[in-house]
Parts: sequence; structure tokens; C-alpha cells
Amino acid sequence: MTAAATQASPAPDHVDALVQLSDITVRFAGITALDGVDFDLGVGEVRALLGENGAGKSTLGKVLAGAIRPSSGKVSVAGEELDFTPMTAIRAGVRIISQEMSLYPPLTVAENLVTGGFGHSERIVRWRRARTIAQEHLDRLGLSIDARAKIADLSIAEQQMIEIARALFSGGRIVVLDEPTSALGVAEADRLFDFVSRMCDDGTSFVLITHFLDDVMAHSHTATVLRNGKVAGHRITAETTKESLVQLMVGDSRRRSTTTGAECRLKPVPAGRPYLTITNCGALPRVKDMSLEVHPGEVVGLFGDMGSGSVELAEIAFGIRNHRTGAVFVAGQAVRSAEHSVRHLGSAYIPQDRRDALALGQSAAANVTLAQLHNLVGLRLSKSRETSITNDQIAQLSVKSCRPKTLPGTLSGGNQQKLLFARCLVRAPRLMILVEPTRGMDVGAKDEVARLIRQTADTSGTAILVVSAEPESVLAVADRVYVAQQGRIRAHLHDMSASSSALMSAAHLGETEITA
Repeated sequence: MTAAATQASPAPDHVDALVQLSDITVRFAGITALDGVDFDLGVGEVRALLGENGAGKSTLGKVLAGAIRPSSGKVSVAGEELDFTPMTAIRAGVRIISQEMSLYPPLTVAENLVTGGFGHSERIVRWRRARTIAQEHLDRLGLSIDARAKIADLSIAEQQMIEIARALFSGGRIVVLDEPTSALGVAEADRLFDFVSRMCDDGTSFVLITHFLDDVMAHSHTATVLRNGKVAGHRITAETTKESLVQLMVGDSRRRSTTTGAECRLKPVPAGRPYLTITNCGALPRVKDMSLEVHPGEVVGLFGDMGSGSVELAEIAFGIRNHRTGAVFVAGQAVRSAEHSVRHLGSAYIPQDRRDALALGQSAAANVTLAQLHNLVGLRLSKSRETSITNDQIAQLSVKSCRPKTLPGTLSGGNQQKLLFARCLVRAPRLMILVEPTRGMDVGAKDEVARLIRQTADTSGTAILVVSAEPESVLAVADRVYVAQQGRIRAHLHDMSASSSALMSAAHLGETEITA
């Protein structure tokens, strides 16, 4: 089914607005996450909510769900102003379906509907009756799914539909879909949106949070774009273009596109043998067909939004996730496991969540020297040697407010990241894979980490792959940039001047090879 065939019907009349958020402002410890946002949703409408990483989409969704109380502003449902809490949001009919589904795979469809609050106030569940009622509702919704089937046996698209069905059965009339197609193919996504369209005809309203502009153009009535916590614009989908939405998301193309300056100049592809080679790699559901190369002494950026498959590809490159098709080579050797990468290939990996890599209950010294343990007999390192190594790294990387006995949890995000760099650099890796290395940092900390990345590549000859959904973070350090979207490499940017808008356009509008 093509996008043209599934184009959403005209937007409903906003006289029937079901939800109205007026002048919503949210502040966290002096940081303004949302600034005077107006947002409304009509009965039977699909409204897309768009914006770059950190624009405020998730915060707005949490306000609607009652999980975050706004600093100021009003929330109204069906014309009634409500003091939104999680319970009042549920009573108002708000349901959020996140990217990570909440179904119970070993249970049947009917059992999942019951656990979702479907039609049962009785202490004893009469399962035969519950299965009959569940099947009747599935049939009424046009879902040809057996209520007796186990969730684990359904496709991802069918599971998404059951999530929506469960939300409706429990009284939902306002459904927030967070990246619903990130793990779906085109046919499955069309099937899901076909179901959403039928539910809209019955009066259900949807907020579609997504990075996929093709889904927005084909399946939404209207779109709201957030930028830096403010509304950049509202658009009727049928009257706009993907190019216009990208421009709203990135703003002035002349804005600072890296953490250190304006537009940056990307380099040509180096001569010689790559240190990391990924060829036609596939690992469903996220990675479908991705290829890239990283040469010694260069920093290559992999830019991709949530669901693009970029993070999963980084895990494959390090050996902590298996690939089903294609090949991954480091220094000419096939990657077999993370242990193989560390011991024999000289690879280092820093995940997107620093807490997953740091031992927060152990000292800075224990964290920095952790990578040294497998070189020792008996897995012991003298305290004096441990302290000496840590002091050297703290001094070289300018880790502030840190001593060997300091607990990492007391450090800022930027200094925690430097601590992870220190661990990697003790053994002078030949390949570093960094996922969201500057996420959650202020501008000063981002500049310091960007300088450290460049310094490592330039002085040590380390091949570095930086994976990020923030275009500025990629452009701050990269010699070349690959752009990923929906499990494929959509563009390879090199030997050209590039800005944030170039990366966003490549991701959403699509080019295979972009050069000067």
C-alpha cells in the first residue's frame, strides 16, 4: 500500500477540539523544557508531534499523561479544565503507547486485554466469557486476530494494534503513539495506520510522536513542530511538504551547527585500508542493510534518530549484538564478541547511558582501571599502581572535582564521560565506538568532550565512530558523516560543507551520496 493510497482524510473541524493545552511552561531546576506551548487535538484527529532531539516532545507527552505538572498553563479535556495527574489523565481517557510495548508475551490476547483493565471489575475472571467478549471487540475493531493467540506469536504490527485495542477497551479516547513504526516494515506500518484510521472514524484521537516524515505526510491530519521548547509552527499536513517541516525543525540554517562554530567542512574519504568495515549488515527488526567504513585517525559520525538502527549497528560493530546478514571486520578480522573486540582487536565502547558503563558504587580509580584487570594474573592491581594510573588520566583529561577515591555518581555528566574516556585510553584503543557521547551536557562540557574526541583521533591515530541523534554533536567532531534512517544508510556526506539542516534533510528527504 503506497503513501498516496493511505493519505489521511481531511483534518476534522477544530470546533470539536477534545484536548487543549494552553500556554504550557515546564521548568526543571532553572532549565525551561517547554516555553508557552499551545497544543490542541480534535475528535478523530491524528496530530503529529515533531522536533529534533531535546525539542520537548517527550515532556509535552508527559504533561498530557499527567506525569509532569506544568509550571504554568492550562490543560482542558472536552472543555473542562483539569488539574492533571496520572489518575486524572487516565480518567480523562489518555493512554500512552510507548516504543517499548507493555504486553505480556507468554499470555494470550484475551488475557492481555483483561490485565489492561478491560471490562472486569469482578474479583474472579470468567475466562470463557472474557475470551468471547475480547473476540467480539477485536472483530468490531476489524482486527482478524484470534483472542486465544499468544502475544509472542503475533507480528510486531499486530502487537502494536493489540496495545491500541487494550487502550480503547480500558476507556481510552486519546492515544499517544510514541515512535510506533520504528521496528516495522512498510507493509506492517501501513497495516497499523489502516487500523488507526478506522479508529479515528469512530472518534478516537491520536498524537503521533515520530521522526519519520513519510508517516507524518501519509497518515496525519495536522502537525505541530517544537523547537527548543517552543512551538515552531502548526501545519495542516495536506497543505505542507516534508521540506517545510524539516525547515521548521532546524530553524535558521545559519544557526550554529556544531558546538564550537558554524557550518563545518567535511573531509574526503581517506586513502588506504579502513580499520572498521561494515558491509550490508542486517539484524532485524532495526538494522536492515547498513554499510560504513572508518579509517585510522579519523572520526566518522553516524547520525540517526530513534529507530534508525544506528545504536544497534554500534552494538554489532563492538560485538554485543549479533548480525544476521552482511559482515563486520575490524583490522581485517571478523568481529565475534565484545570480549574478542576488547582483547584482540583493541576496541573500546561507551554506551549511550553512562550509568550502564560506570560502576557508580566503586571509586573513580576502580572505574578507570577496570579495563586493565584481564591483563593481570589473579585480577588484582596494586593500590599504588591504580592510584598512579588514575591520577595521570584525571590530569590529562582535566576531570574536574575528581580524585582516585571519588565516587562517579558525585560528578557531573561531562566529567563522568571523561572518566569513561580515561578507562578507554589507559590501553590506547585502536577503535573507539561512542554512542551519544555528549547527551545531557551543557555547551561547555560538550565542547570539552568534542575536543577530547578529536585529540584522541589526531594524536593516537585511533579510528572513532560517533553515533548520535544530535546533528550538532556529530558535526562538532566528524571528518565524514553517514546518515541512517529506518535501518538503512540514507546518505554519506563527505568533501563538502555541512550544517544541521543538511543532516536533517538527508535523513528525512533521502540522498544516497552527497559530496561537494
